[in-house]
Amino acid sequence: MTSVARERVLLGGILAAAAFTRLYRLDLTWYFLDQVRDVSTAVAIASGERFPLVGPLIGWTHGRLGPLYFYLIAPPFLVSGSPMAGVLFVALAGVLAVFLLYQFARDLFGRPAALAAAALFAVFPLAVLSGRVLWNPALIPLFTVLLMRSLFAVVGGRSRAIVGVSACLAVLTQLHLSTACLVAVTLAALAIWRPRLEPAHLVAAGVVFAALYAPYLVHEATHGGENVRALLRGFAGGNSGVPGERAFLAVVANLLSLDRSVLDGFAATAVLPPPLLQAFSWLYRVEALLFGIGLLACVYRVAKGPAAVRRPAALVLLWIAIPVAMLGTRRTALWWYYFDLLYPSQFLVAGLAVSLPFAPGRAPAGARRLLAAAGVGLVVAIVAVQTWFQAELQRSIDRAAEIVLDVPRLSVAAAPSSIGQLSFLPYAHRVRLLEALLTLGLDASALGERVHGPVLGLPEENEYLLGHLAGRSARRAARGGSSHYLVLPERDADQLPPTSRTTRVGRFVASAYEPTIDYRGWSQAELSRRGEAVLGDGSWQRRGLPVASPGALGSGHVLAWQGGQRIAEPVSSPRIVVSLIAEAPVEVFRIDGAQLVPLVARSWQSPSLYATTVAEIDTGTPAASAEGPIAFAVAGYGRVMRVDVYERGGG
Repeated sequence: MTSVARERVLLGGILAAAAFTRLYRLDLTWYFLDQVRDVSTAVAIASGERFPLVGPLIGWTHGRLGPLYFYLIAPPFLVSGSPMAGVLFVALAGVLAVFLLYQFARDLFGRPAALAAAALFAVFPLAVLSGRVLWNPALIPLFTVLLMRSLFAVVGGRSRAIVGVSACLAVLTQLHLSTACLVAVTLAALAIWRPRLEPAHLVAAGVVFAALYAPYLVHEATHGGENVRALLRGFAGGNSGVPGERAFLAVVANLLSLDRSVLDGFAATAVLPPPLLQAFSWLYRVEALLFGIGLLACVYRVAKGPAAVRRPAALVLLWIAIPVAMLGTRRTALWWYYFDLLYPSQFLVAGLAVSLPFAPGRAPAGARRLLAAAGVGLVVAIVAVQTWFQAELQRSIDRAAEIVLDVPRLSVAAAPSSIGQLSFLPYAHRVRLLEALLTLGLDASALGERVHGPVLGLPEENEYLLGHLAGRSARRAARGGSSHYLVLPERDADQLPPTSRTTRVGRFVASAYEPTIDYRGWSQAELSRRGEAVLGDGSWQRRGLPVASPGALGSGHVLAWQGGQRIAEPVSSPRIVVSLIAEAPVEVFRIDGAQLVPLVARSWQSPSLYATTVAEIDTGTPAASAEGPIAFAVAGYGRVMRVDVYERGGG
């Protein structure tokens, strides 16, 4: 086999590993409010219904990014309205980034370094996890590689490549604000090498940049520059928290360890058996060591190497050093995906370290062959173990029917988080539950009114997907039926009310039943609070449950509801469950006369930045037929997003 054929076979294997880790059980991806927004917007663009002028909201500010991300993910929705079309699109973009990295690394450091870099990036756990989600960070590595390829061509004397630099910067800065660091990298490279740029090429670059930003520019021109002003206010007031020096040191430590501590935030390594976990951890350290050796090799090339090797090494060091320096000065939370703009520079550098024994040198040929074989063996072992890790992680998620995030570990440098561990539904299990509800007879238009239980979260997280599934399967129930639907974890199956139809869906149960709660007869009021007492009757207004956005909580008052339950048969212990979704966990009370009686409540946080709180209320003594009033109140701080109740069966 010729060297060219061998190289193609190796590259094919690397791309196969990249595709496997990104596509295997891709249906276990995340699906929250952000993904719902992205899918709905992209579908509207693809169908010609809407053309947004602004993009996603920027964290810790009230400003928004440009809308180009929405337009980039719209093409797959020309083919299918399924959210998986967009997820598949960004996953394949990650595979393309691996291939482009190979080409770029070959130009910078040669074929051995290119193959090693592509192999390491293809299976790196955090890069894969970010690339399996329909969100804007997933596209950053692809356009970062394209940017650095064009920038390398510019500093090498190809003036027209500045158009590609401009286009990539226009895309990247509309994907995430952290990519502004790459603007600084570009300016630094142009200042250091001072390439001659043709005026015509500069004009073309400006036109391309303006064209890609055109919707955003139109919005700002017609709205008084509101997003620019919001960004400026955010930069002025949002840099508070831990000291900048500590943040910088944390960023550097995280970089040199290849984000090993962040990976634990995905509760990921717990899925591995002890022997494999030991091998995984040991090889992870070796990979970080290769990165460190590669950094030293780059520094040496810049200091001592000939001009031919000095420029590539210097450009890669700029790519790493400037974002680390800029992000290290921030005092807000630095989440792991802020550093996706460094991908795949770390693996390019590690690939250089692996390739060093392949280069002619002063060491004996036998020693170099031995070192080269050891380097290849290490890369193969890393690829094998990290591929196995990804497969085990997805199988574990499927078995547990949940994705678990340990939030404090996901921030590289920040003040302690008030949010601990999050667990939430993977997309595949959400689909199965919604399909089960359709089979039980749910009308897709009645989701918000007739589906209860805390499992599925907000109706907004399910409306588009349920409508898509209903349209695809043509399963629609006749409107006007009286059935309601309850989704609970399997462990709570004994709490289901008397039902006519129940189905198990993995670790969950879905049930259709005739409710005893008079949902339309409930009323709401805002009551003054003094300690455990409520003052006055308030102004009760009829507002049937479930209710969306009923109001905001604050000091000195509670939101209260009262309603009835019709029990047709004796029940040993009639109870209802109050289910609330708010910006933060809340306190739930039963109203007994003028007193607030605290109820035992259970709360958990959602990745969509809301908290679900549930509490049980004993509705009274057994009765063959009763319509006793039920009253409860909610206290806390922040906006309440949804209030619901449902009856609990069991003894």
